[in-house]
Parts: sequence; C-alpha cells; structure tokens
Amino acid sequence: MPKTTIKTPQIKTKLNSCSRLFLQWATVFVLCLNLFSCGSVYDETVVIETGTWTSANSIEFEFIIQDTSKLYNIFIEVNHQVDYAYQNIYCLVETFELESRIREESCSLELADSKGNWKSKNCNATDCTRKIPFIIRTQFNREGSHKIIFKQNTREANLEGINSLRLFIETAD
Repeated sequence: MPKTTIKTPQIKTKLNSCSRLFLQWATVFVLCLNLFSCGSVYDETVVIETGTWTSANSIEFEFIIQDTSKLYNIFIEVNHQVDYAYQNIYCLVETFELESRIREESCSLELADSKGNWKSKNCNATDCTRKIPFIIRTQFNREGSHKIIFKQNTREANLEGINSLRLFIETAD
C-alpha cells in the first residue's frame, strides 16, 4: 500500500507535466498555423487531367464567406504548359451568391506579354504557373455559399496546354 500511495502522486505529477507539455506544443502549433495561413479564406486547385480544357467543361469553385465586414482579394492561378499556343485564355465567368446568379462576364487571363514572353515568374522545362489578381479588395454582401464558374471561351473547342486552375481567396490588408 505505501508503494501505491507513493506512485499515485508521481503518476499524477507526470500526467500534469505531460498535459502541460501537450498544451504548450498545441499552443505553438496553433500560433504557427495562424502565422502561415496569412488570411487565407479559400484555396482550391482543379486539375485538368488531359491538359485539354474543353468548352463543354466548366471549372467551378464553391466557397463559404463568414464575415461580410472584411475586404477580400481573389486570385486565379493558371498552370499551363510552356508550349501553350496562345498569349491568354478568354473565359466566361459566372458568379453566384447563395444559389442566385449575380453576374456573367467575359475576361481574359493574360499569360504572356505582347512579345510572347511568359508573365509567370514560376516556369520550369515543362510548365508555368501564373498567379493573376482577379478581384482585389472586394466585399461580399451576404454570408454563406458563393460560387465562381470559369468556362473557357476561346475560338478553340479544345484548348490544349492548360493543366490546372486554382482559386485563392485571402483577406485584404
């Protein structure tokens, strides 16, 4: 019995030390997550498996906005092959708020300058990734589900050389 009473306080002390150590590490982990998240609200990449974006296949991004008092920056990132044949991608973009379509408009995702040089700072031997400011310092009117749909709207029914599209939303400074 004396051994049990001696061990019990030691075990409790060890558990308390372990609990404190766990809480310290958990706190550091949460702080690190907050530092590295940089205000990221949404981040999704849609991979185009064949590298050919057809006019029949739209790319849809659906996200939740919880705070309408903040300003947001929305970026679209295009990963394309280095032998992509064009300077840009014409798209038809539809935006939805709580299942209601807000607008539909055309846009051009510029990938190269007028001399044919890729605007991307991130190219390798096979592909380039271009981050394009899409909508900067915008405010959402309503909390809840929002959707942005991209449809390639070029003269080509099958646009070859597009690997993926990424939509990234962050809180603005």
